[in-house]
Amino acid sequence: GGELPGAWVFVHEHAPQGQKNTYIGFLTASVVSGILLGSLVYMGIYMVFDKPVVEDWAWRVAFGLGGIFGIISV
Repeated sequence: GGELPGAWVFVHEHAPQGQKNTYIGFLTASVVSGILLGSLVYMGIYMVFDKPVVEDWAWRVAFGLGGIFGIISV
């Protein structure tokens, strides 16, 4: 539970003077965007597949998407 406050402190300490608030805002927007994206993926999976299918195998779709985004980000 302490990752975000720790990230705020780290970014604040390393951001250039005069741009600290911009960097903190970008970090916060990135976190909120990630939460929104995760919620949309969850909702999309349940809209496309029936609940038994999701419980059987379709839950892996989210992990596949995460792997693709992970490869792209590296």
